[in-house]
Amino acid sequence: MSFKNATLGLGIILAIPNFLLFNTSHLREDGMFNEKPVAGYSHVPHKPNPMLQSIQGYSQIVREKAIKQSQGSGYKADDYIDSLKDIVKTNYLHNTLEYRCVNHWLACLLSKSKIPKLGDLLDVLDPNDIARAKHGICSQQAILVQAILDLDNHNYASIRFSSQSGKGHFATAAFIEGKSYFIDTNMDPRYSNESSQLQRFLSNEPNEFFRLYGKWLPNMTHVSASIGDFNRFPAFKGLMFQKTIFFIERNGWLLLLLSYVVLSLKYKNNPK
Repeated sequence: MSFKNATLGLGIILAIPNFLLFNTSHLREDGMFNEKPVAGYSHVPHKPNPMLQSIQGYSQIVREKAIKQSQGSGYKADDYIDSLKDIVKTNYLHNTLEYRCVNHWLACLLSKSKIPKLGDLLDVLDPNDIARAKHGICSQQAILVQAILDLDNHNYASIRFSSQSGKGHFATAAFIEGKSYFIDTNMDPRYSNESSQLQRFLSNEPNEFFRLYGKWLPNMTHVSASIGDFNRFPAFKGLMFQKTIFFIERNGWLLLLLSYVVLSLKYKNNPK
């Protein structure tokens, strides 16, 4: 089989699932995320607002609530952080947010393969899509929190907790009006808004993590915290790779068929 014919064959193969699945309108209407039983954490109240479907929507309602609490034309940093935490945590239950296989067939196949680091290829990383959902794990909720902070022109960073057991946790640091804040909407442990809270984590005080998280993460021992991705999207490479796979799903067949046409014209003009 010639390279030209192989290109045509592969293009047809990629086109079949694209037309049967992705372009089937009634499937899109069923939703873009996997629906699964979500328990969440019993101590975190769940009062989702179905009208909140965008980062801009979250930003607006957070600022409005903060201004109301501050009882003025502007808002205080503490009130803004409290509003941000309260609104995000009450709209999300803890569970992995994933795209549906029926809408992302290639990502689904790759995620079920044994190729390292592809098992979570369907996990939602785009903050715009996370904003449309009502559940997500710690890192997904942190991505949304950071997107809101970024839209509101506040500085932020990612907090990563790692342990010898291999388990981890993800949260956010915010920096407003010369003060640092620790934000965890996922588990919402009883922590303060004082800058010392973030400092205690980053200084890796032995009992601080267990004091706040031991009830829900008892197997995380010898925990260390690190800070990074200052004012940067924390999963940039993962999101770009995911978008590349999604692009191939939708348009790979067309690129291959165009390549076939180009090769055919080239062969016709130069048959030898």
